[in-house]
Amino acid sequence: MKYIFFILSLFLISNSVSAASLGDLKKALKKAEDKLKNELEIKSENSSEGKSLETQSDSTEKTNVKNNSNSDFINLPKSKFLTIEAFKRDFDKKILVLNRVSNGPNSTDIILKININKLANGSNFEQAGIDTDVYYKENGKWLKEVLKIYYWEDAFFCDSMKRNTCVPGGMGFQMDAFDYIFGIMMGDQKSIGNSVTSKAGYKLIPTYAVQEGDRSYNPEEWRLISPNRFNDAEFAVIELSNDESIIAQLEAEIN
Repeated sequence: MKYIFFILSLFLISNSVSAASLGDLKKALKKAEDKLKNELEIKSENSSEGKSLETQSDSTEKTNVKNNSNSDFINLPKSKFLTIEAFKRDFDKKILVLNRVSNGPNSTDIILKININKLANGSNFEQAGIDTDVYYKENGKWLKEVLKIYYWEDAFFCDSMKRNTCVPGGMGFQMDAFDYIFGIMMGDQKSIGNSVTSKAGYKLIPTYAVQEGDRSYNPEEWRLISPNRFNDAEFAVIELSNDESIIAQLEAEIN
């Protein structure tokens, strides 16, 4: 419309309008009208294209969320802990052989068998601990102790970088000899020069309950978080085995 008003003002400046001027005015109005129609068509096309791109973006985002929800790891930016279902699939009824990372990659330090007879939560925790034979090495000798193992299902794990981002669904693995609960992550091999300091595979990451006053705290959720941003592991999984002779050999050595 601005084109029409502009042209009208030009012609109204004159005190008299001739027949030729009226003809010019009609031509100008027709030209302005055509230009306006063209602009409207372009805006309509751009709007349709923008909506199409927005729809595609929404579709992609929904697909990503769906894919993440089907992953073996909970959907956090950095702290990608193993889900409960993936833990049950890979660990249950297996002999778990652990290496304490601080002892170097070739040390075998703890062995136990995983038996997920029940999952623990805030309602049943007093009865949810599963008595488990845990074999550990001390001064070069294997010893055995019966510990309660808890497989927590109701924890909200928080990201070590985006601390306010916390999600449920991760497995909280606890041996009652430790003051913290382990989350399980998949770690890459780490080396210093040509020396391997930590092999690739599952890692046990210590996590602590978020306390009141921490910016990650939520009184409605039991939140766990790694004490440092790098999700440093205390143990690395050396082996997950079905070979019961591993336990038999330990029993023979101890007795």
